[in-house]
Amino acid sequence: MSIALRKLAELAPPRKTVAVETRPYTPEELRGLLPGFPQGGITEITGARSSGRTTMMHAALAAATAAGELCALVDASDAFDPSSAAQNGVDLDRLLWARCHHDTQDALKAADLILHAGGFKLVVLDLCDVRDARGVPVSAWHRLRLAVENTPNVLLVTAAEPVLRQAAAMQIALGGTGRWGTTLMQGLDIAVHIRKPMHAAAGPGMLRALACGG
Repeated sequence: MSIALRKLAELAPPRKTVAVETRPYTPEELRGLLPGFPQGGITEITGARSSGRTTMMHAALAAATAAGELCALVDASDAFDPSSAAQNGVDLDRLLWARCHHDTQDALKAADLILHAGGFKLVVLDLCDVRDARGVPVSAWHRLRLAVENTPNVLLVTAAEPVLRQAAAMQIALGGTGRWGTTLMQGLDIAVHIRKPMHAAAGPGMLRALACGG
């Protein structure tokens, strides 16, 4: 899947949205999708509550920390559950958790500071449960895009609905029709849209064929 995504990214014309694939995904295929996150760009994951957005966020963090990378999670609404993340394979010793107490502006500032500080291969900005995510100005997303651009790092933004506009290098929409088992999601409807050609394909380091929990 990651190879197909990269090839489509190279062929996709600039400033156009290209639908890559929409179908149910198993947990194994979901893990195979992770290497497609563009380095030096922002990936936006959107979906309603219980659509699987937390599952995908945990999978990304688990993949990166399993590779020995340092990660950062900017938690705008204090929704992160460390015990659940640990059960899904996230190494909490390699994760910086910034709690922002439902303050979206503080969350944006924290993400900007962390990106400029460097050293974190994956930075997650979780805006899923904040009410004013749609009100974030375009200039704020542009600033974050510039902060991660030309670096080997990945910025992952999760939200209930698309908010990044043209700042997203990749958008992943979760359909929310997954079948939940006892502990793991059995399938996800995922639509991947590449908004512009990726300037840097996933390299041999971060998020490349890494093991991660459900």
